[in-house]
Amino acid sequence: MKFLAAGIACCGLSGAQLPLREPVPLQGRQVCSIPAGKQGAGSAIFSPDGSRLLVCGKGVPSLWAIPSGKKVADLVRPPLWDEPSLWNSFSFSGDGSRILAEAGRGQNGYFYTVWDAVAGTLLGKTQGPYKRQAVFQGLLSPDGSLLLGRGSVKGWTVHEVTEEGISSPFRAVSEKGKFFTYSPDGGRAAFFNQDGYVAVWDLLQGKELWKKPGGRKGASVDVVRFSKDGSAVFVADRAGECAEIYDLEHHRILEKTGVADRQTTSLWGPLFGIVKPFSRMCFDPENKVMRKVDLPVSTMRSQLKEASGKFENPFKAKRSADFESNNPPDIFYVTRDGRYAVMAQFSGCSMYNYEPAVLIWDIGKKRASGEVVYWFPFILYMEISPGEKYLHFHGGNSAPEGVVSFASGTPMKAPGKILAFSADDSMIAWLDGENVRVWKISGNGESGN
Repeated sequence: MKFLAAGIACCGLSGAQLPLREPVPLQGRQVCSIPAGKQGAGSAIFSPDGSRLLVCGKGVPSLWAIPSGKKVADLVRPPLWDEPSLWNSFSFSGDGSRILAEAGRGQNGYFYTVWDAVAGTLLGKTQGPYKRQAVFQGLLSPDGSLLLGRGSVKGWTVHEVTEEGISSPFRAVSEKGKFFTYSPDGGRAAFFNQDGYVAVWDLLQGKELWKKPGGRKGASVDVVRFSKDGSAVFVADRAGECAEIYDLEHHRILEKTGVADRQTTSLWGPLFGIVKPFSRMCFDPENKVMRKVDLPVSTMRSQLKEASGKFENPFKAKRSADFESNNPPDIFYVTRDGRYAVMAQFSGCSMYNYEPAVLIWDIGKKRASGEVVYWFPFILYMEISPGEKYLHFHGGNSAPEGVVSFASGTPMKAPGKILAFSADDSMIAWLDGENVRVWKISGNGESGN
């Protein structure tokens, strides 16, 4: 799962005083140290199995073996054109066998290169410029054999990726759809749009299996998930008017409800969504059924606001009661396993007059997991780690970083700028001056798991 991010900014309120207790240090032991040079590292990404770390910065991206800490290879820039190319984003295929890298400049278009993640060798590059499509959406199929691209022509095209390179587009699929997701085996993809459009395609046969034309006002499709065997697809919209499971083999609806999963999708990836009427529809991909997760929202909100209190917003002396009643300063997220829920309270600008705070709710035990967590006077954004064990807080360049354990609710201060979590949350990569440290996380109140 991709990291979930949400802005919780307290604009111009750096002087706000929070009853912030001193967080405990994040515990861990070093696995290896990777030299990043004077330019440092801007980002990093673990392979799904944790055996590789791709380190990216202003220099050439480099691939490193874990736990030995030995360099596998530099991803040398291929001569795409005369002017220097820029590396914009990277991702591993689901099985970790290949790396997709987006390179280019807006003036000349964007190109994709695919690399062998074991040897670090270049397999091939696309033959023409593409519209920029952020790599974090997973343009490579789970096994790395297919690549979806959006060219200057309308719609998506399919490329095959082999040891000999990347094929020319051999099949056009959905003409619409800004976002998409693969089936677990990579043979199918669901394309969806912000106007309610959804289309599921068989990528190998170039055949459309199911489509909802969209066009309904406010019916933005936010969540699309395949069943484990790829024979059914779960779709939910932002308006909360529809959540359904469609059987692709027998062309029928298996289940339908009016309360949708409210995870929203934006241009930058999945975001937290405000939940109304405060219940969640979770999709069980193995059994192809939905289940409802009810949350004691009134209790959660009371705990959050009672602990955090209010402060005067210098940008807006008088708050609008009507605005606050129609737009409660809450964000929700329910973990995939249905064990925990997150309620985060906005703060800042002219919208909300509350200090930023986060409450983690243990759904099974029907109580908060730890205390209400205050963090910084300024929270730039926060993420949920891939294994959904931690919340990761970013406070910007002048504020510390930290994580909060879902199991214990314990806030912990990170040793430095965290660049990446491994897929199972057992390791982190963090920047320490001119080195990237890879840590094995230990302790940290995880006994509750």
